[in-house]
Amino acid sequence: MKKIVVLIFLLILSFSILSCCDTFGERENYAHELIQKVEKFKNTNNRLPNDSSELGITENENSKAFYLKKTNAEFEIWYAIGFDSMIYNSKTKKWREEG
Repeated sequence: MKKIVVLIFLLILSFSILSCCDTFGERENYAHELIQKVEKFKNTNNRLPNDSSELGITENENSKAFYLKKTNAEFEIWYAIGFDSMIYNSKTKKWREEG
């Protein structure tokens, strides 16, 4: 009986971990798509969008990733991974983790 309980627990735990990883993978993919949309907007309009609505995106607390215009020449895209965030900076073209 204990083996069955342990097996069920491990199955539930495995499913939870895999679901979580899929969510983070979706956020990462969406963030990369968002970067491409911002860069395309910049190339077409010779400026950065003021906010995500100019990209046709409505952000809310459930969004997979977020856009932030820092200056007229720099933006950041970020998404949550647990209690931390992954942040892309257009000036450095690098990702950093903050928590």
